[in-house]
Amino acid sequence: MAKTAQIPKTTYTPDDLFSALVKRNVEIRVADRLWDIADQIKMSTLNRSLSRMGYAQPRLQ
Repeated sequence: MAKTAQIPKTTYTPDDLFSALVKRNVEIRVADRLWDIADQIKMSTLNRSLSRMGYAQPRLQ
C-alpha cells in the first residue's frame, strides 16, 4: 500500500475494449452462467475471492 497519493501521468480510453485487451495478450472468456464458474472455483484449490458475486444475476433454480 502506498504511503503517498499516486497520480497517473496520463489516461487512456480505448475505443474498442476487446481489441485493446487482445492486443495486450489478455485471454477473454465469456460465460453464460457465472454461478457455474463460481461453484467450480469454490471446489478448487484456487484461493480466489468471489466477493463481487452480489452483482451477478440470481442463481437459476
